[in-house]
Amino acid sequence: MKDYSAWKEKSVAVTSLQLDPSNPRLPPSAKVRTQRELIHELVHSENVVQLAKEIAEQGFWPVDKLIVFEDGDGKTYALEGNRRLTALKLLLNPDLAPGTLQRRFKNFQANIDTDKLKRVPVLLAPTREAANSILLRKHTLPNTQPWGVLMQARFYRRLVRDGMSVEDLSREYGVSASEVSSSLRLDAMYAIACSVQLPDDIRAIVQNSRLFNASLLERIIDTPKARELLRIEFDALGAPIVAMEKIAFERAYAGIISAIATKEVDTRELNSATQIVDFVRNCVPVASTSSPEPSSPHVFSIDEPTEASSPPDPTPAKPTPKQPSPKKPPSSATLVPKSVTCTASNARIKEVFAELKRIRVDDFPNATGLLLRALLDLSLGHYMEKSGKIEPIVRKANEKSDKGEKWFPTLNQMLTAVNIDRSIPLSPQARKKLDRMVSGKDSSYTPDLLDAMAHNRFELVKSRDLRGLWDVFEGLLQLTLHDPTPAEEPTRPPTPKPRTK
Repeated sequence: MKDYSAWKEKSVAVTSLQLDPSNPRLPPSAKVRTQRELIHELVHSENVVQLAKEIAEQGFWPVDKLIVFEDGDGKTYALEGNRRLTALKLLLNPDLAPGTLQRRFKNFQANIDTDKLKRVPVLLAPTREAANSILLRKHTLPNTQPWGVLMQARFYRRLVRDGMSVEDLSREYGVSASEVSSSLRLDAMYAIACSVQLPDDIRAIVQNSRLFNASLLERIIDTPKARELLRIEFDALGAPIVAMEKIAFERAYAGIISAIATKEVDTRELNSATQIVDFVRNCVPVASTSSPEPSSPHVFSIDEPTEASSPPDPTPAKPTPKQPSPKKPPSSATLVPKSVTCTASNARIKEVFAELKRIRVDDFPNATGLLLRALLDLSLGHYMEKSGKIEPIVRKANEKSDKGEKWFPTLNQMLTAVNIDRSIPLSPQARKKLDRMVSGKDSSYTPDLLDAMAHNRFELVKSRDLRGLWDVFEGLLQLTLHDPTPAEEPTRPPTPKPRTK
């Protein structure tokens, strides 16, 4: 067991603390960034504004100690708490903030006693390495801003460069060796992705680790057959060894990276090993898979960024579809596409729909998620009541226990009923997506995710998950946002005509 009792605890001035340039939250940079540049990077990417607002309103918790260490250069660096340290520095000196946000931090500062924030409690780690175990475990808790897969991969890579093996990392931090190896492979392949020849607009997405879907790249790399098609292996520390001619490999890999960056493929389309292999096969030129191995396989460096082969080719190979297909339209800024309409006779449904159609999903993911769930609940209940589908659910429930006159089915109960009832005119594709969700076959989007968005205070709502949910429910909503047609309404026996004498 590690003994942390010997670590010194003291109070230090915020201005004397330095942000850590090796913080895994920070994307790689070819140059040494100044402290101000580090502040701007964290403000723009790690929700520091909201954190500063909370500190201004509630104070800085005394139990929330920063973990620091004193380097040989006489400076004290924050190993744990770089977001909090950034927020404190900006509350004390708003002029350090990016220009467009300085006024906002000044407004925060106007309502606080800055003297109470000038000094903070810290724990002094004897070395940087001594704090590594705490850092890794702390950033898996739900009340912190979690590390992404690339951040964790960079963390492991730094420790490998410091001399630790995969087995050391597994034993030290309580994670499986396969998980560590996967992270090291991802770190190396992401470095290659940042260096291959790509058009400028795609390169900008790839080199922004917060925009690029690294989880999808990891899924591809972790598929053995996909690695076989790329003729790539990895050594014990995750360094790629490619048995394909270097230029051919980079062209094929650029195609894979481009498809991920432009969202031509996503986790739903590459949800199985078969789908992944088919995708990679379309990216790799046929000649490359059948040509003999080069005399000496190329080993990409894991310590230095790779340089793309010359001459540059601005048009990387892209997947060749079996049949020509039109390009996908760009994603809408709002969750609801402009083509979707609502003619339901219920005023509340129309209001919720109109609000959901106006707000930008990337700017307001929580509001979007809550409105989406409300729209599903309201429109589905309205449609099923109008079409006479609610009555059988209520009758069946009351047979088991007396629910009372005011009882109404939950969203999950209605979704299950729709999935069973084949008389409801859903398209085959919409019904297939609904069936995968209700049955749990699609582990990415389940009914529990809808409930968590509304009731779980630890659930982080992400815009990409909301777009995935919209994809699942679009067919159903296209039906329930309109009143049932006469053919869908319940049939009632005709009223008998009175007899005539």
